[in-house]
Amino acid sequence: TESLPRTYSTPANSRTDVSTNPDTHMQTTAKDLALILEWIVECSEGRGTLLAAYPGQITPEECQEMLGFIELNRKHILLEPGVPEDTRYAHKHGFVDDSHGDVGVFWGPAGPYIVSVFLYKPGWVEWPLSSSLMADISKASWDYFTLVANGGQPPTVDTPLEAEPSASDSGG
Repeated sequence: TESLPRTYSTPANSRTDVSTNPDTHMQTTAKDLALILEWIVECSEGRGTLLAAYPGQITPEECQEMLGFIELNRKHILLEPGVPEDTRYAHKHGFVDDSHGDVGVFWGPAGPYIVSVFLYKPGWVEWPLSSSLMADISKASWDYFTLVANGGQPPTVDTPLEAEPSASDSGG
């Protein structure tokens, strides 16, 4: 007979003031999915956790194929609108009435990085809210890693010179 997975007690699942009615046999976290995606990216580059944990059972080519499949998921929603259109990007999104999530790897100017966001609102998460919030998070991440790639220097911005103070400004 097949045994059920062990139930772990955490501060989050021990709270009695909030219940999201989770399926006890099908749960994950944003961190879990980000780690799995990181491992697939590393594997696709011929290194990392998956190749070490499963020697001879998985290949870099298979990991490249996995990324290739999720790179086809280009809908210009959630995290994707936060980066330039020509950015290499692979992601998996999912949503139900009260939860929206997206995890993606972006090949940015400083190299690949991963963003993983899950949003929950009791009853119903409005699509315009989740989509724009995730796009904003994605853009902030892109901007940060662009700054890193530029050696920490922000882009130069031309600002207009301040006007000379007038006689009325000086109290005269």
